[in-house]
Amino acid sequence: MQLFVLHTICAAPIRVFLFKMGYNTFALHLVCGVLVSFALPVLIAWIAVKSQYLNFFFAPLKTMKKIEKIK
Repeated sequence: MQLFVLHTICAAPIRVFLFKMGYNTFALHLVCGVLVSFALPVLIAWIAVKSQYLNFFFAPLKTMKKIEKIK
């Protein structure tokens, strides 16, 4: 689920950035959008799984149960 949510959050700013810089080519938007919308959410999810505090935003109940077991 976190990859689905992060996909839009990561893809929209790259398109805005490209428009602001004056790049209006469909192919460039497509390639950059696909790369960023897949790669960045995967990277964020990988980091979130390693960090119990960041993962709290994506899986709060699972993270709280894990933290309780540690204590």
